[in-house]
Amino acid sequence: MKLQDIYDQLAYGEFSNISWGHDLDAPEGGMPEEAFKKLVPTVQLGLTELHKRFLLREDEVTIPLVAEKSTYILLRKVDAPESFADNLNKIERVYGTVGGKSYEIPLNKRDNAASIRTSGFQTLIVPTDIKAAPWLKETTELRIVYRADHPKISTAVAGSAPLAVTIDLPGTYLEALLMYMASRVSNPKGASEGFHEGNNYAAKFEAACALLNSLNYAIDEDAENFSVVYNDWP
Repeated sequence: MKLQDIYDQLAYGEFSNISWGHDLDAPEGGMPEEAFKKLVPTVQLGLTELHKRFLLREDEVTIPLVAEKSTYILLRKVDAPESFADNLNKIERVYGTVGGKSYEIPLNKRDNAASIRTSGFQTLIVPTDIKAAPWLKETTELRIVYRADHPKISTAVAGSAPLAVTIDLPGTYLEALLMYMASRVSNPKGASEGFHEGNNYAAKFEAACALLNSLNYAIDEDAENFSVVYNDWP
């Protein structure tokens, strides 16, 4: 999908009654070019909202374990490497090493002393007691698989050449994105009371998300199953 496809859908649909959303004098009657750059932040917000709600994109980062250190913050220049994209929405799985093989470490298991906890969406609390967490004997680094955000859209390119900007979103999610953008743009400036068009589009966005949830279009969230039993550990 190209950014131009989103603009075209809005120009002939949700934005057709907005003066800057539909240029009747343009050769093809589309959205005027000066509106492109104005919409990029709203497109980005909509993509982020969908990537938070649905597992659409996975990425991973590896961090070294430091003796006696329990708190790791997944930010570039903190505990994550320089190559980290700072695009983390939610930690999905964490892997260590047991028996020389990759092992999925329990995550946020309240009654499991070997579990890693997340005190924030980008903060890991790692146990330091080897007896309570035997996986620490072999694990020297953690491989973290996370729900990733959509890549940042270049405002400069988007404003002049939306046909050159690829949007990494399945077509099944386009309607939800359009409803989100229409809701943001239709919200009145400042304080407002009562029902307005922004509420209408917000309700349509939630309905579109509910339908997507029911149809299960997201990436399968089933984790790999490494059959390692605590009693078998040395």
